[in-house]
Amino acid sequence: MDILEDMRVQWAVYWPPGPLSDEATRTFGEPVELLVRWEEVTEMFLDRQGNEQVSKSKVYVGEDLTELGVLWLSPAVADNSVGSGLAELVSESDPFANPKAYEIRRFDRIPTLDGDEFLRIAYL
Repeated sequence: MDILEDMRVQWAVYWPPGPLSDEATRTFGEPVELLVRWEEVTEMFLDRQGNEQVSKSKVYVGEDLTELGVLWLSPAVADNSVGSGLAELVSESDPFANPKAYEIRRFDRIPTLDGDEFLRIAYL
């Protein structure tokens, strides 16, 4: 039993940040479904510039994500097949058109004691 895998029982959709367009507007890559543990908690944290921030949510994921990417919690549960969260999206191309889609403002990657796995946390 691997607690880092077993705790992720919800589906989320992740949009990686894309390159800036000619108009300096933000773009995003293709949405990807991830198994996550999404906790709606307010927690103080320091962003990469050293500014105090308050999270809307803290999301545990199984892969490395990029700050400025976007996460959205799907109403689908982990027992459903992959793709069910994507079907619930209002927009695949504009992550912020989906209610409660949030920008990743900090991402932490913490090794386990034996160093063979990582606890990955995205702060929204």
